[in-house]
Amino acid sequence: MLQAAVNDAVVWVDKKEDLAGLSEADMIAQCAKDAETRGGKAPYAIVIVNTTQQAILTNLDNRDLRKKVYEASIHRADGTNKHNTYAIVSEMAKLRAEKAEIMGYPNYGGLFFG
Repeated sequence: MLQAAVNDAVVWVDKKEDLAGLSEADMIAQCAKDAETRGGKAPYAIVIVNTTQQAILTNLDNRDLRKKVYEASIHRADGTNKHNTYAIVSEMAKLRAEKAEIMGYPNYGGLFFG
């Protein structure tokens, strides 16, 4: 499920002008290449690279596009689309709490920071 969420985390861009602020030689060219390799739903694609820290946000001039990229990054697997990892995250937290208890720590962080 998580890999599918990562693969689907793309913001499609129709107009090159919307990519103002990005360098032509590498960033815009990469967006065009990413669009082509991901099916070409639009001429350009901004691929979400991790949860909230999108490096491309620092260069994009287009406020609406920055918002789309940010929203795509924070909602990638939270159930607002077809991907929902809440059950997995909840189970991981439960197991970590159990592990900490078994090992005599009040919480999971205690395993590392005593």
